[in-house]
Amino acid sequence: MSIKALSWSFEQEAITSSQKFVLVALANFASETLLAYPSVETICKITMQKDETVRSAIKSLLSVPLIEDTGKRVGATQQVRVYRLLLPIPKTPENGSVPPEKTPPKAPPK
Repeated sequence: MSIKALSWSFEQEAITSSQKFVLVALANFASETLLAYPSVETICKITMQKDETVRSAIKSLLSVPLIEDTGKRVGATQQVRVYRLLLPIPKTPENGSVPPEKTPPKAPPK
């Protein structure tokens, strides 16, 4: 479980309550790499929502997009989809999204 993913899922506002509950369920299963792969059946059991409601919520979350289908499949029959939660990446010089601060050259001693 990723606490960061759970916190992020609770902050989402532009979605319905059933979509949010499915997102929270996915976040509850997310690893630190933000991958989650509970089955639809598991999400239905946790959220007490019908299969069609969960599938519709996942489809909406994919289109927003708050999650993405990685294309990977797991499980005994290789049919359980692996989703990645699309948390915003903080902008830092370490990940190259913000240029490192440039310090002006030091003036030569007088």
